[in-house]
Amino acid sequence: MLGYKGDITYHWMIPGRGLNDGLFKIEVDVDAMTVGLYVPDNREVEIYCEHISELGTTQNMNNTEDDVFYESEYDLDDGIDGLVDVKISSTLIHEWKKKEKQKQKVIDKEPTEGAYDLSDNDFGYFSDNDQLFLDYATSDNDGEVERKVKFSEFHVERDMENPEFVVGMMFKDFDELKDACRQYSLVNHFGNDFKHNDRERLDVKCKEGCPFRIWASKMPDKTTVQIKSIVNEHNCSKIFENKFASVERLARWFLEAFQNNPKLKVDTFLVMVKKELKLEINWMKGYRTKVKALEIIRGKDEDQYSKLPKYCGELRKRNPGSTTILHLERSLFQRIYICIKALKDGFLAGCRPIISIDGCWLKGKYEGHLLTAIGIDANDCIYPIAYAVVEKENKNSWGWFLELLAYDLNIDNSHAWTFVSDRQKGLISIVQSLFPGCEHRFCVRHMYQNFIKIAVHRGKTLKDYLWAAARASYVGEFNYWMDKIENTCDSAYKWLKEKPAEEWSRSHFRTFSKCDMLLNNLCESFNNVLLDVRDKPILTMLEEINSKLMRRVYKQRDAMRRFDGQICPKIQKKLDKLKIESFKCIPDWSGGQTFQVRCPLTQFVVDMAERTCSCRRWQLTGLPCSHAICCIFNRREHAEDYVDDCYKVATFLNTYSYTINPIAGEDQWDLVQHGDAIIPPKLSKPKRGRHQTKRKKDFVEILEDGEKKSNLSKLSRKGLKMTCSICGQQGHNKRFHGDENHLQKRTRVDSSEPLTNPLQD
Repeated sequence: MLGYKGDITYHWMIPGRGLNDGLFKIEVDVDAMTVGLYVPDNREVEIYCEHISELGTTQNMNNTEDDVFYESEYDLDDGIDGLVDVKISSTLIHEWKKKEKQKQKVIDKEPTEGAYDLSDNDFGYFSDNDQLFLDYATSDNDGEVERKVKFSEFHVERDMENPEFVVGMMFKDFDELKDACRQYSLVNHFGNDFKHNDRERLDVKCKEGCPFRIWASKMPDKTTVQIKSIVNEHNCSKIFENKFASVERLARWFLEAFQNNPKLKVDTFLVMVKKELKLEINWMKGYRTKVKALEIIRGKDEDQYSKLPKYCGELRKRNPGSTTILHLERSLFQRIYICIKALKDGFLAGCRPIISIDGCWLKGKYEGHLLTAIGIDANDCIYPIAYAVVEKENKNSWGWFLELLAYDLNIDNSHAWTFVSDRQKGLISIVQSLFPGCEHRFCVRHMYQNFIKIAVHRGKTLKDYLWAAARASYVGEFNYWMDKIENTCDSAYKWLKEKPAEEWSRSHFRTFSKCDMLLNNLCESFNNVLLDVRDKPILTMLEEINSKLMRRVYKQRDAMRRFDGQICPKIQKKLDKLKIESFKCIPDWSGGQTFQVRCPLTQFVVDMAERTCSCRRWQLTGLPCSHAICCIFNRREHAEDYVDDCYKVATFLNTYSYTINPIAGEDQWDLVQHGDAIIPPKLSKPKRGRHQTKRKKDFVEILEDGEKKSNLSKLSRKGLKMTCSICGQQGHNKRFHGDENHLQKRTRVDSSEPLTNPLQD
């Protein structure tokens, strides 16, 4: 009708708005349908035509060169509707272009999100196929600029904590919108119901009579969900028992709290929920929330076994030369062995040839034991070498573990090695077969427990004599204390005679290891460090063990670098004590390198050239004994110059000069072809009541704990047999003498012999 030839673009303007607010293109049918939504309420909608051609050309129906038709942008009279053709002379073209450019600067400003009020006050609820993502265009004769109205998008990581809804907000799907509505209800303490909830629409309302309402439906892409209308106000009262406070939602809400403190008590958690969310939940829901949160943090136990091949590959990739062995039996998990290259090299570089081996049980969902091999560094501290998770602690598993350990440490001449253990099942024969000729010591504390438990030799006298015989550094002193035991209790003497003295007394220990320890405290200390990880799933446990070892290597190296001295600090303290003890000794010297040292009740011979003493302590430990130190002082020399090199700071730094490299996250591990999924081991035996997490103490340990408590006013009578003062029979006292019902009840309860009180002896 205008007489133009070429492309024409149609635009429309929202009724009640001005041109400065922008025009919207009409390109597809949905755009035309959107325009039609405004007609019933506003009666009219302004539509503009944009003719794309060069200004100044004549393209009209009459082919006249004098008249050119243009779209008018001037204000029209109120009585004129629609688009009016205005004849514009060519002399006004340049002025019109200048005005258009000035308008363009205003229109080019970006509209802010939510600038368009599409509430139901303007046009009511949208139909299911409505589109709110509209285009608008502004142009002049020199070019064209196109923009889109951007509605806000819902981001779970940013907006889920406290959702705020606006018209036009887009969601990934209905599940994400409903999850946000539940979170909104939980945070703001309002009730929400999903009235119309299907695949195409969602109607969210509050309580009956409350105006709050959200209407959402799918966009033309059939996946994105958009809020089409919202009434965001409430006139109802708040609620404090919310049905949307599910275990899953609470677990994710307080995930950081459980991650920082996995041992958070349920009662403390209930207080946190009441304080932060103003909600009251019962104890069982709090417990299930804690279990769920820990499961999210650590992952499911059964799923972690199939990730072990990738973990082993990542560990070898980041720490080349490390040994990781995963042993399966028909896809059933059996064992895993780990020896990190840095720890292996550090042990061979500066540690003494003594290895402490021990095992502890895992407290998680599945059965298993953790086997460890621990060395001792130059500062007399623990030095982990290797560890393994096995199905049980038996002869087969110990043989498998020690065979791999011998390969990693290149133990060819086993005569120069010392092993310390607790007499575990099958361990004695395994050590003898794999390491023939080695020295195998046993923990004296465990031997003493058997001494009073199996051999039933109790009392403080025998205890003191036994420990004195174990601490004796030369044979004469050992025989003296053994004679004391024989004179006190012949059966106790015979029981100890059956145990080779090379296994438990310093007087018979070899001297090449430079260590005289009698206990297996190295492994006990390491097991105590791992106490907080032994109840976790296997992969989480292995990762945390690796992290602990990595941090420990750095801390030990950094602390020793700041130490000013040639001998390690713990060794220096021991040497200072020996210096004080040396004041009790008197050296006699007639020339040469040997001294005769007189001490209270005895005397010794010290050879300064060979660095030996007849008490054997210098040879056993590598530290000058008190007898040797008095000779060193007599020669006007320093005792530090006679300390063995295994205690020097330089040796310590050589041990910790190797670095354990960190490993990447699970999502960055390389894929490993290992066949079928790994089947977890057997579940721990289910027991009634609370799951046991602490080891049951032997009554000897209970006795020792009782001796440490000096503030006791009365000893416990637990386990003591009652004796009737009337009839003299055990199992009752005079109060229940003649009471047959009580006797029958005691017989049913006491199905086994009660333990005697260990304190009565």
